[in-house]
Amino acid sequence: MFSFFFAFFLRHGPSSAIIYNLELLPNKILVDILCYLSILDLAYGWLDLNSLFDAIVHSCPIRHVYNEPKWLWRLLRWFAWSYPTDVELLQYFASQVVFLEIHQHFTLSDFKLLRSCGLGSIQIDDQDICSSSSIRSLILQKCDPSKLLHLLHHLPQLILFKVNFIWTETSVQQFDFTVDFVHQNLRSLYVSMFNDDFSGEAIDTDRCAVVTTLFASLSLDQRIRCHLQLFGMSNFNFEQLQRALRRLNSCRLSCFLIYHLRWHSLPDIDHIRQLSLFNKIRPSPCNANNLHTYRLTWTNVH
Repeated sequence: MFSFFFAFFLRHGPSSAIIYNLELLPNKILVDILCYLSILDLAYGWLDLNSLFDAIVHSCPIRHVYNEPKWLWRLLRWFAWSYPTDVELLQYFASQVVFLEIHQHFTLSDFKLLRSCGLGSIQIDDQDICSSSSIRSLILQKCDPSKLLHLLHHLPQLILFKVNFIWTETSVQQFDFTVDFVHQNLRSLYVSMFNDDFSGEAIDTDRCAVVTTLFASLSLDQRIRCHLQLFGMSNFNFEQLQRALRRLNSCRLSCFLIYHLRWHSLPDIDHIRQLSLFNKIRPSPCNANNLHTYRLTWTNVH
């Protein structure tokens, strides 16, 4: 917010001397300063001051973009309907964005330099191949299991992947097990599975197999770090998961299991502990009458 008022003062106040003094700074320092501003700061505060600042703004790598409502900014725009929206500004600066966080479905085809992003959801198909193959870190709040391996296929440089799978009473998501694909660079995998079906019926175990199939797509040559969080997944196949992880040459695993007895049944924890990989699963201190949690701290698979 300070940057807005400062830029507002530069634009409308007696600021020719201040602008002149800023122009005396090396361009590299100005780029280092402006690259931390939001697209709104850049667009409404620093564009069109003069040709020098225009060139610097268009050369800044944009590292932080949030799609959060800025109500105060809306009040400060006297004719708000005549201004570009946040998403339009994001597309305008797309070729400069290296980090993106936006909590909705978004198309990444114009983001050529994007390295890290957190999205509500994403869809990539054969007709809309993602050209942002430079992405190395991806966080998805929701993902369709049937598109998962296809998505990873179009992000070959991906190193860290965090993803949520959410099942409800009406979910019909299915996983495509026919895709034969090995990701050569993925090293850190954080998977959360949420059972939001409060009907009391157990989720089909075939749906849970998305995790073990995902682990099977990891390269044997990488040192893998995997974290698994399960919420209400009473029928999860831990034996199948152990087999998938054992095939990896080097892997560390941690797990966090959550069950609410009002909606979910408890799995057979004693049976799970008989598996060598999960024999150190322990109840968490936060357990209550209706809430049961279990944790496996980071452990070597082999």
